[in-house]
Amino acid sequence: MRTRYLVGGVILLILGILMWSSGVSLGNETLAELTEAQLYGEDTEDLEIALIAWQIITIIGFILFIVGLILTITGAVLKEILTQVVQPALQPLPQPPTSLSHMQEKRLRFCTNCGREIPFEANYCLYCGKKFTETS
Repeated sequence: MRTRYLVGGVILLILGILMWSSGVSLGNETLAELTEAQLYGEDTEDLEIALIAWQIITIIGFILFIVGLILTITGAVLKEILTQVVQPALQPLPQPPTSLSHMQEKRLRFCTNCGREIPFEANYCLYCGKKFTETS
């Protein structure tokens, strides 16, 4: 997910910059042509429509640039959050040894009431206080 934000953001940044810069430069050229046409008294309707179109392209390019910037920053921040906070939390917890040899080495057993590990020789559970008989 973070890679998608990062890649999508960079693509939108590039696309936005291209549209924004081309809209500004071509809009300026169209504005110059429009001014020249008005000086000579020519029909300017087509140039006015072209100027509006270039202004719209410039605005869309700027919006794409901003969205791309936000996505790129979000992707970078998500990557940092995931690598430093979430991934360590997702590491599996160490499992208690369940092999019989481990319990025999330490001479352990489990309380039948609370389930905690207690010394084999204990007459009662150190955690919940349950008493044990010789057979349990």
